[in-house]
Amino acid sequence: MKRNTLLGTGSIWLLVAVVTACGASDPGESPPPVSTQELPVTSFADDASQTTSAGPDGEEVVAPEATFSPPSQLPAPNPEATPRGRLDSKYTQHYRAGDDAKVAGDYETAVKEYSAAINIIPDITRAFTIRGETYLYLGKYQEAIDDFEAAMIIDDTVVSAYAGRYLAYELLGEKQKANADFEYSLTIGMDRDVLDRFLKFKLADIQGVLEEAGLIEPQALPASDSN
Repeated sequence: MKRNTLLGTGSIWLLVAVVTACGASDPGESPPPVSTQELPVTSFADDASQTTSAGPDGEEVVAPEATFSPPSQLPAPNPEATPRGRLDSKYTQHYRAGDDAKVAGDYETAVKEYSAAINIIPDITRAFTIRGETYLYLGKYQEAIDDFEAAMIIDDTVVSAYAGRYLAYELLGEKQKANADFEYSLTIGMDRDVLDRFLKFKLADIQGVLEEAGLIEPQALPASDSN
């Protein structure tokens, strides 16, 4: 079922104002930083943040363990691919076609287009995280986890990979794993309140799409305090 959502194109950045970009990213356009008060947070970013190895109490925090062997999941390098960092017209064409399909709610087509982009340049985290997010809207949670973990292998400081896997685990009901990803995201540059708002928005949006498609049962509404 096609549905227009508030996703943006997938190139809308996750909390640009609270992270500093330094990781692998889409070789396409780089939008200027904006205040989170001016732009609603609606989709994943794939620019990594500055990192710290210590938690709030000064204790070292270890990244949650991957659930599979990501290197085996990465596509083989394409010898004809444009080197990363240079604009490849075919990559950009497929990536933007994926964005257009995703905004229109045609998630199957979006996955195909993002996959075509990955086959051209297989080491850009943004394509993996946005395809992973798209898989969530199709109810394909393990495929989504595989993509988020592939992004982690390329760059283990990409916040959107941990945020995306958090959503997958929440949808699977694996709260402990979800919480581990949430807490780890805080150690690599995220603000707790902003991240929490973003993830609640995304989770509700994904659940709404899955409900309309009949892939999950309608979620119960919060109990009212009024009599």
